[in-house]
Amino acid sequence: MKTNETIARRQFLKETALLGAAAGIAPNLLSAESGASPFKGGKIRVGEIGCGSVSGSYLPNLMKQPFIEVVSVCDIKIERAKKRAEQYKVPNVYPNIDEMLAGVPFDLLVNTTSMPSHFPVNKKALQAKRHVWSEKPIALTVKDGKRANIHDNVVENNNGMNFAATGNIVHDVPPGTGMFVLASDRNEIHDNKVMGNQSVGVAILSWFVALRDPEGHADPEFDWYPEGNFVHDNEMKDNGKDPVDRAKLIAGLVGIDALSDVTWDGIVDGGKIYGDAGTPDAGVPASEIPSQLLNCFPDDGSTFLNLDLEHNGRAKTQDRSVFECQKPSLSPIKL
Repeated sequence: MKTNETIARRQFLKETALLGAAAGIAPNLLSAESGASPFKGGKIRVGEIGCGSVSGSYLPNLMKQPFIEVVSVCDIKIERAKKRAEQYKVPNVYPNIDEMLAGVPFDLLVNTTSMPSHFPVNKKALQAKRHVWSEKPIALTVKDGKRANIHDNVVENNNGMNFAATGNIVHDVPPGTGMFVLASDRNEIHDNKVMGNQSVGVAILSWFVALRDPEGHADPEFDWYPEGNFVHDNEMKDNGKDPVDRAKLIAGLVGIDALSDVTWDGIVDGGKIYGDAGTPDAGVPASEIPSQLLNCFPDDGSTFLNLDLEHNGRAKTQDRSVFECQKPSLSPIKL
């Protein structure tokens, strides 16, 4: 691969990482484990599905990248797809995901459909051996929104402006964010290169941080706490040194001015551990978190922070000894 192509793809990650925030992992870049198309002619061939208002934020940024070729657009309302195709000079238009996958080849599906469509569309694309970049959430239900395996990505210097539309949860993601897990369980983040992201490298966050309580309460089965996640063997450096926007606010709440390569908000669901017998103000000592709920952050040379945000940082610590645990690696996707 030519050096300038490598730089271009890294620049693409830098400029678009903020688009994929979710109630799962962000960026929501899901990779087909085997058989995915190689990038042809130095360009990533993109198919965009969902041609409503959100696509109006994605398509202009995709079109200006010299190593991106948007080859198709798709929408169940075919007139919307035709309008976007005409607007951005995209040569192929499809009315549904099945016809799109059977049509002109592409490497990466960008999914900006409505939320109920995210999981079935993502699943079909992965089964067809396409990579997927999905708007939030990756999946709509608790059952479908767990166990993402995020690996072999490069997120460097992701410090550009967030161009997501105001009101969208993606708009709330601070510039300088590498990756984060938001209120999702049993995900694995490993073998990524995450460097130079000014707000945070990898963050493990509860839904409380989103400040969107009404949305969280809308689904009685929605669990606000990220549990059983496994972050390991990543190459991290120079993350969290100059947080901005909400990341700066969070740091200030616990009395610090910088975050870290790996940051956990430290908010624990005491109800799962103590039932009604716990004292909320006392918090849950990390040593008492059951293994199935414990997030594991084995030392891979990254810096670490447990913010204890629930108690305004009263017990914040860089000590990761309790979290030096292991989880079974997630199985590869079988296609």
